[in-house]
This record gives sequence, C-alpha cells and structure tokens, in this order.
Amino acid sequence: MDDITRKKAFRSRLESLKRENRKLSERLADLKKEKELLRRDLNMTRRLLAEIPGPVILVQDERMVYASKSAWEHLGYSEKEFLRQPLIGLIHPRSVEFANDFMKKLSSGKPVPGPFEIYMRKKNGQPMACEVHWKKIRYQRKIAFLFNVIGLDSRKMLEKETSQSEKFRAITKMAAWLSRDYEQSLVSVREQFSRFRDSRPVVDRALIRALHGVEARLEMGNIISRKLSCLVKTQNDPSDVSTFDLKKIVREAVRISSLDRHEDENAPIKVRTYLRDLSPVEGHCSEIRDAFVSMILNAADAMPEGGEIYVTTEE
Repeated sequence: MDDITRKKAFRSRLESLKRENRKLSERLADLKKEKELLRRDLNMTRRLLAEIPGPVILVQDERMVYASKSAWEHLGYSEKEFLRQPLIGLIHPRSVEFANDFMKKLSSGKPVPGPFEIYMRKKNGQPMACEVHWKKIRYQRKIAFLFNVIGLDSRKMLEKETSQSEKFRAITKMAAWLSRDYEQSLVSVREQFSRFRDSRPVVDRALIRALHGVEARLEMGNIISRKLSCLVKTQNDPSDVSTFDLKKIVREAVRISSLDRHEDENAPIKVRTYLRDLSPVEGHCSEIRDAFVSMILNAADAMPEGGEIYVTTEE
C-alpha cells in the first residue's frame, strides 16, 4: 500500500509540475511578444520624434536620454558628443541663470513658463536663439520632460531685447517724474502738517486719531516715494549704507503699521515683539524698515477675524 500511495503522490506531483511548466512556457511566450511589441513601439516612437520639426530633447533626472538628429546637428555635435554633454552645458552663458532657475522650478514642481526663448550654445561657442516648448511625460515608468526646440532668427531676439530695454527705460523715466512730483507734494503736505501740529496743543481725541492717520499716510507716502526712487536708480548709492540698530527699526515699523491699520473692534490685531540684543546691522535702514512695515500690514490683512502678530529678532 505504501508503494502504491507513493506512486500516486509522485504522479500527482509530476502532473502538477507539467501544468506549471506549461503555464510558465505560455507566460514566457507572452513576455517575448510584449518585449517585441515594446521594442517596435520604442523604435516607432524614436522615428516619430525624429520626424518632429526642429530639435527634440528628452530629459529625465536632469540628464538627456534622447535627442533627435536635428538636435545635435543644429548645434554642431555628433550624437555621442551631444548626449555626453550636461544639459546646462548646451546653454549659452547669457541664458544660464534663466535655465538653472527653470530647471530648479521644474524639478520641484513649481509653476514655470510655457514656451520660452533662450540662447543655446553651439559646439563652436556661438549662441543660437531658440524658442522652447516643453511637455511633462512618463518615459519608462518615470517622469520625464520633452523639449521641442525651434530656432529663431537672432535678429528677432535682438529686436525683442531692444524693445524690452526701451520699455524699461520708458518706465524708469516715468518713475523718475512721478518720484520727483510726488516728493514735492509730500514736502508741502509735511510742512503744512507740521505747522498745524506745532501751532497749538490738541486735546480732542477724534482729532488726535485723525492726526495720527495723516501721519501714517505721510509715512506710507515716504515709502512709496522711496520705492519709486529704487525703480529709478539702477544701483544703490554706497552713501545710503549705514550701521543701525535693528531693534529700533522694528519698533518704528510696528509704530507705523499700527497707525496705518484700520482695526475692527470685533477683530482686534495685536503686534507683539520679542527683540533680543543684536549686533549692529549694516544696510539701507529705510528699505529694511519698509520691508518690516509691509510684512506686518500683509500679515494683518491675512487675519480678517483678528489675532496676534509676533515679530522677533535674534542673531
């Protein structure tokens, strides 16, 4: 009985192995078919990419994994030379800063422009003006970016840069006129305000609040005037730099922002400061104060139901 039982078990196991072998053979055949289909799809995709007008570059993990023939031919490389290049190595120096910023935003998922214009670098070092269209895709189950590069007439790029430069000069001139006229008006208003405030003591609370409001508006006017001046001047004057106490600047910013805010009695906003001792700071004290004022006012605007704003300084 034992021999008969063992034979039956052996035959059963043998049949089971045969069935598993048939399934594995069928699965292997299916995988071979899938591999062949994938190979055909890949070849077809490459042929399709090669037919796209203009150079096409596929980038994955900040590395070029594919480039159409027109891509490396336009820039004067062989295919091997082109693919060995780091991506940033194909960008002309005048566009490197933009390209680095673009790739950082692209990698981090931040919003980036659609079609953009850039200068690429040919093998001989000469710039090539291009318009670049891009698309986020999946390649071999991973995120990749497909770039379609369209060559532009360098004269058009130069014309555009010249136009932008002329627009900036026009804006600068307008800002200079506004700054001059605005500053003259502010000087007159400040003089009148000082005469009124110093002429007699004010005891009426409503009038005191109104005077504080006028003072705050004058201070905000000073900030606007300085911002216009910053737009006019292309470089900071070294004489504007001084050493100052940051705690004092923060206190002034808190005072100015408190005068400018119109608080709802049902939604009060309190500004609390924790100002630790600091080493003297070197810089443009008025610009830093304006920055603190803007931050406090922005924080207050973001709390329609009231709350507390904490400002602290530390080394």
